Amino acid sequence: MSDIKFKTADNIYSADTDFIGKLYFLTTEEGGRSEITDEIYRPLFKLKDGLDLTSADQKFIGKDRVNPGDTIQSEMRIIWKDSYVGGLSEGAEFVLREGSQVVATGEILKILNEKLRIKE
Repeated sequence: MSDIKFKTADNIYSADTDFIGKLYFLTTEEGGRSEITDEIYRPLFKLKDGLDLTSADQKFIGKDRVNPGDTIQSEMRIIWKDSYVGGLSEGAEFVLREGSQVVATGEILKILNEKLRIKE
């Protein structure tokens, strides 16, 4: 991720952050990962109601790693943005996957890349 930062009213985010998400990492019993997840982990990203699938970088806010069962906030950067231009809204739900296995569920809290926001 870029080291360039910009300041918003409530925090400082990387310039290439697309949105801030709230993530819940499923426990092993719920079908999630069995090991700690760190920021270099790049899962598949899919809106819950969407068809398109891409990878997403994440930068955990206030943590370097998370355990199964943790809920955290993260800066998210969608790798292949083309199909998401004009397609994201705050409150939208998404999943993070490893292949077909859902490992985390999430919600978009704040969109920072305005090109991705649904136009009203």
